[in-house]
Order: sequence, then structure tokens, then C-alpha cells
Amino acid sequence: MKTAGILCEFNPFHNGHEALIRHARQTHEAVVCVMSGNLVQRGDIAVFDRFTRAEMALLCGADLVVELPVGWSMAGAEQFALGGMSLLCDCGVDSVFCGVTTDDVALLQEAADALDSPAFSENLKKYLADGNTFAKARESALSAVSQCQSDFLKDSNNILAIEYLRALRRLNASAVLVPYKRLGTQHDAEAPNGPYASGSFLRGCLLKGESYSKWVPKDIWPLCKERPTADINRLSNAFLFALRSKGPDDFQRLPDISEGLQNRLYKAIRTADSYEALLHAVKTKRYPLARIRRLVLAAALGLTNTYMGKRPPYLRVLGFNDVGERMIKDIAGKQPLPLLINARQCLSLTGFAKQVFTEQCRADDMTALAYSPILPCGSDLTAMPIRPQRCS
Repeated sequence: MKTAGILCEFNPFHNGHEALIRHARQTHEAVVCVMSGNLVQRGDIAVFDRFTRAEMALLCGADLVVELPVGWSMAGAEQFALGGMSLLCDCGVDSVFCGVTTDDVALLQEAADALDSPAFSENLKKYLADGNTFAKARESALSAVSQCQSDFLKDSNNILAIEYLRALRRLNASAVLVPYKRLGTQHDAEAPNGPYASGSFLRGCLLKGESYSKWVPKDIWPLCKERPTADINRLSNAFLFALRSKGPDDFQRLPDISEGLQNRLYKAIRTADSYEALLHAVKTKRYPLARIRRLVLAAALGLTNTYMGKRPPYLRVLGFNDVGERMIKDIAGKQPLPLLINARQCLSLTGFAKQVFTEQCRADDMTALAYSPILPCGSDLTAMPIRPQRCS
């Protein structure tokens, strides 16, 4: 069975996501989505919980949805890509589809090759030493060693596509990347373009209580109206409590910590009186807000750098249909990784897999408090994969 893979967040699911899945289905018999759990890459809590988003994906063309654990879902682009591509390869996909602003595979590959070159590393060090932000230094270093324009890495979709290529090469994967030019609008665009709107625009509608039905598939709009939604600010005091109990050494072990940022974070925690105040006390021109949000959440949840550079140690199924069930049986027969569908399988984990699952449980129990109404505690050991009927 020829299988397409998509690494996603679906935060929230919209018409552009459905278009990507439909595009993949034109040339493939099945679609598997590796989807972030309740914590996403921008250092935030997904507006809808993971099972709701998995259900939306299945209703709109996906066959199997697998969870990307928190150590990879809430990480920078390189670690996010490594975790996602690893799980897609474990699922046996033939192609990886991704939304980008350019569908020029050769240009994306050139950028990926350049980022892996010694010359790029040397130029990156030079531009960082000059006081540039990491993003600006990266853009300048890439331009210095390739034909890519300096603004090529300003687009987050391009960045992810490039990191997917690097991860696939690192994994020695046979799967090929299939870039799909995004329809209508960019991921952080302020306004919609026809039937397509960005995730950030739709999250804004949710927070303001405004309808956004014309930008999501009609089959999932009932779920959008009835399911609990999250606001990370509901956890402000919980975060401050968790963070004030940490010592300086705890911050030195955070994922992606460097350049004395742990000291700045520790000092800010002693005086901040809200989650938002903490973020802005730590943020500088050199440290983008998304990175600060990830560090704050990682510290509150007790996540460390033990995840960095490693592959997810299990496959956690969030939902499937009839085709997905056949895929699961095929994966189970070929894949040595633990395949988690029920609580008994989760409780049998050992070693690094047990650590990852335990920290995932802790993260899910905390983020459950950000939803309104609050989600149940212990969902990792009680919730079963969903199995809705696919929409026509």
C-alpha cells in the first residue's frame, strides 16, 4: 500500500490542511499523520486537544494519526523534524508531504545541503559573534554559502521543509519529500485569503469568540463549536508555582538552553507576577519569543535535554479508520518499536520509552487544566484511540 506521510499540528485544523491531505491522496492509497500532542512547537498549548484534532484529521481524509511526544513536539525545527520524520519512517511511508511557499525541491535541497556544510557552520559562528539573532545569523550564513536569498529562511514553512530533508538524510530514509505550495495565505498571515486562513488568524478568532466556520471543512465545524478550547494563560499561577520551586541547576539542563539564558530565566522567575510578564522579562532581540515560551514550559514540566538528538522510542496511536487499522497490523508486524494503543501496552514500557511516556503524562495532566471545561486527569492511561467515519 503506497502511503503518504504528513507531520502536522493542525492547530486548529482548517481548509488548507484538508487540501494537503486530498493532494496526498491523489497519488497514494493511505495517509498517516504524525501530529503534535497537546503542546506545540511555538511553545503553546494546542487550542483543541490531541484527540479532537486527530478526529478532525480522520474525518477529512487521514487514515492513521500517531502522536509526536512532547520532547519533539515542543522543540526547535531541527528536533521537531527529526522526531516527526523518524515516526513517519517507522510507519513505512513512501512520501512526506508538506506545505511550503515554494515547491522548488532543488532549492530546498540546496539549502539543506548548505546547512550541513562546514562553511555554513563557520559563517554562522561569525554572524552570531557579531551580535545577530540566531535567525538573522542563519539567514546571512546561508546566503554566504548558497544561491538562496537571505529571506528564504524567514518563512517557517520553508525552514521546516529544509529540516525534513536534513532529517530524512540523517535517518538514511527511502521516503521522498513532496513540497505542496500553500494555498491562499501564509501560516502567520493577519487576514484570510478566500477560503484559506492561517492558524494564527483562526486561533485569534477562537480567543475572541468569533465564528470562523468558512475557513474550516464543514464536516468538522460541529466539533469546533462543541469541544473544549485551551488558553495557556489559565495556567499562569500554576507555571509560576512550578518554576519558583526550581533551582539554578534545573535551568542548565533545559532543552536548547545556551549563552547564559538559564541565568536570565532564573532571575526573571523570582520577580515575575504572571506568565506573560515572565515571557517579556526574558525576551530580548537575540532570543525570539517562541524559544522563550518553549523553555518556560519545559522548565515548568521538568523536561530536560535528554531528548535532544534522539528518536521517539514508541508509536502512540491517537486514531484510525479501516485503512488505518490495516496499516497498524502491518506496522506491528515489521516495526520493533512499541506500538501503543491501550493502557496495558503503555504500562509495559521500560527505559527511555518509559521516561518519555511518564513525562508525556505529566505534561498532559498539566495542560488539561488550560482547557475550558477542564479535561480529565490521567487521559494517557484511560483514553482509547478514536475511530470516526470518514467524511465523503
